[in-house]
Amino acid sequence: QEGFEILSDTPVLLDGIEVSSTKIRSYLAEGDIALANRMLGIPYSVTGQVEHGRNVGSTLGFPTANIVVEDPRKALPKEGVYAVEATAEGLEVRGMANLGPQPTFGEPQPKFEVNLFNFEGNLYGCTLTVRFLRRLRDIATFDSPEALARQLAQDKENALKS
Repeated sequence: QEGFEILSDTPVLLDGIEVSSTKIRSYLAEGDIALANRMLGIPYSVTGQVEHGRNVGSTLGFPTANIVVEDPRKALPKEGVYAVEATAEGLEVRGMANLGPQPTFGEPQPKFEVNLFNFEGNLYGCTLTVRFLRRLRDIATFDSPEALARQLAQDKENALKS
């Protein structure tokens, strides 16, 4: 009626599961970034601008780039800590990301912050593209900033294994 033709094709299957955008969004919501990435054929990525934060990560020895996602409709993975790769100032850098609240510091509002390994520089106002490689753990509350710093050191070690 409107001049469009509908073509149907055989569904693509991955381990017997039909690949679809609905399934990919579901895996992201569940935190199964590995399966979402397999269905996509590339790591899931999010792009945003780096803004000033509270500098809590710096005081722990893990400075972070606080990211405001460009498209508020963009699906984000389940809250947690992830091994990531990021494109920053034209460089590919490994890192880890925290997606969610900061309960150790009484911050209930979700944040998207990335600690880039072996990167020094000012990223404020820059656009960062973050590719999610692997989910490391859930968000947790720690008894002290020192306990959190010890966990972040373990997270970094785990992220470097991916």
